[in-house]
Amino acid sequence: CRDDLERTVRSVITQTYTNLQYIVVDGGSTDGTMQMLDAYKEQIDTIISEPDDGIYDALNKGVKAASGEWIICLNAGDTFTSEHILADVFKLPIATATSFLYSDFWLCYDNGTKQLRTTDRQQGEIHHQNAIYRRRLHEQYGYYIVTHPYIVSDLLFFLAIPANQYQKIPTPIANVKAGGISDNRWCNRQ
Repeated sequence: CRDDLERTVRSVITQTYTNLQYIVVDGGSTDGTMQMLDAYKEQIDTIISEPDDGIYDALNKGVKAASGEWIICLNAGDTFTSEHILADVFKLPIATATSFLYSDFWLCYDNGTKQLRTTDRQQGEIHHQNAIYRRRLHEQYGYYIVTHPYIVSDLLFFLAIPANQYQKIPTPIANVKAGGISDNRWCNRQ
C-alpha cells in the first residue's frame, strides 16, 4: 500500500497541530514502502517495519511506542479531513472525565465520491480512524486482541470504555478509504 500510505503520511505531516508524535508501523513491506518513508523520515518520529500478526498486532506496536496523552490510528489510505482538524479538536472544551473523542467520518471511494457515515457509541459504530482516545485506556482495558480472522478488536476495546467517558465531536475527523478489510459484509456480520 505504498501509494495509499504516502497519502496518509502527507495528511499527518501537514497538520497544523504541533504537539504530535508520528509513528508508522509497516508489516515488513517489499513494495517500496520503506524507500517512500525514507523521504519523510525527518517528519516521522518512529518507523517500525517488521512482520506482524495482522492489523491489531500492528496497532499494538504503535500504541506501545507512543508516549503522548492521546492516540489516533489511521490505516494506509486514510487521511485527516483537513490540515487543521487536530488543532480544531483540541480547541474544543474537553471535560476532564472525557477519555474518548469520536466523530462521524467520510467514506471515500476511488472514483472521487464520498459518503458521510454516522457513528454512534450506543449502536457500536465506532472506528479507530475517527476516534481519539487517551493512551492510558490501554493500561486500564488492555491492548487490542489479535482476533483472527475477525476484525472486531477495536470495537471490543472501545465498548469496554464506559459511555460516560465518551464525547462525540461535531466535525468529521477522518476520510476513510473505501475497500479496506472492515468495509465489507463479512465484517459487518461479525
